[in-house]
This record gives sequence, structure tokens and C-alpha cells, in this order.
Amino acid sequence: MASASYYEMVLVSVWVGAYLFAGLNSLYVAFGGIRILDRYFSSNSFYELESLSPFECLYRLHKYSLMYCIGLKRPAVPWEVALWVYAGFTSLVIFWLTMGLGVVNTYFQLGPFSK
Repeated sequence: MASASYYEMVLVSVWVGAYLFAGLNSLYVAFGGIRILDRYFSSNSFYELESLSPFECLYRLHKYSLMYCIGLKRPAVPWEVALWVYAGFTSLVIFWLTMGLGVVNTYFQLGPFSK
């Protein structure tokens, strides 16, 4: 079996790091971090009344990051929040792309994970 090149190891390390960041970011948001984003992105005038259900928090994380990064809703936010939203969006794309590739491999034996 051939060993991986330096660039392949770096690529896999970055991919795994982004995947772990997505998971940790999702846990943080699901258990209260969404309040920071609700302040800027919520359409509800009383954003404190938004649900704290972990599933709804994750839904709003996906919604806010997609709307901000695509350009559908761009409120004035501090640079730290903008960086968090962009990093969250990138890691969510990597997270769901990895999950999708796993599903394609499981059911159709296609993709980079197939033997």
C-alpha cells in the first residue's frame, strides 16, 4: 500500500479539522450560542423569545449562515460575528458534503470512499 503524500496528509488534516469545527460549532450553537446570532439575524423583534430547542437552534444556524454568505440578508454585524458566520458556513458545507459522500458510498458504492 502506497503512503500518502505530504499534500494529501495536509488536505485530509484540514478536512478533518473543518469537520470537527463544524461539530463543535453546532454543539455550541445548539446549547445557547445562537443567542448571539439571533440578535442580528432574527426577524422576530423580540429575539429573546426565539425557541432554545437544539433542533431549532441548528436550523437557525444553517438559515442565518446561508442567508448571510449567499447575500440574501446582510445585517451590519461586528467582524467577529461575520468571521464566525463564514467559518460556520464553510464548515457546515464540508460537514454535509462529507455526510453526502458517505451516503453515496454506502448505497451506491461510488465516490472517494469506495474500494
